[in-house]
Amino acid sequence: TNTSIILKKIFELSHTDSILLMPLLSNQEIIGLISVADKETGTLGKDDERLLKMFANIAIIALSNARIYKNEQKRRQEAERGKIIAEALRDILRVLNSKMDLKEILSYIASQSRDLLHSTATMIRKIDYSRNIVLTEASVNLPSEFEVIQEIPFYPGGSERILKENKPVVVSNLRNSLGRY
Repeated sequence: TNTSIILKKIFELSHTDSILLMPLLSNQEIIGLISVADKETGTLGKDDERLLKMFANIAIIALSNARIYKNEQKRRQEAERGKIIAEALRDILRVLNSKMDLKEILSYIASQSRDLLHSTATMIRKIDYSRNIVLTEASVNLPSEFEVIQEIPFYPGGSERILKENKPVVVSNLRNSLGRY
């Protein structure tokens, strides 16, 4: 197999004569391995296997603790993000119930969405079906080049069908996707 050919080549290049491998098993799942190569004096034997098994058990505990810690950190980050989102939504509701004019409300929503999504820019657009145009109602941090699309023609068809599905549309490479939407 390719793996055995690669290992053989590694051993040849490293001038390794002997190796002792010990799998790292956690809940009957192999999560890794620990290995030692070429004993300085003598050959690798049963005593070395027992000692390496002890180190393997310690490594399993360390890896397990690291996984638990990482999961806990992730859970805390998600909880903190949830708290921030809840606070932002509460603030948006406060703004919606205020006497602010629509332009200010939409600008606030655009700003909050940009901040919470950690994006560089946001815009809220509205389709005016009577004039067949798309208007930018609010934006935050748009590059000046976007001024030319503050008001653009709206062509019913493919884009409208996609929008009516009421699902998010992610375009990861905008330059290569122009004309599709």
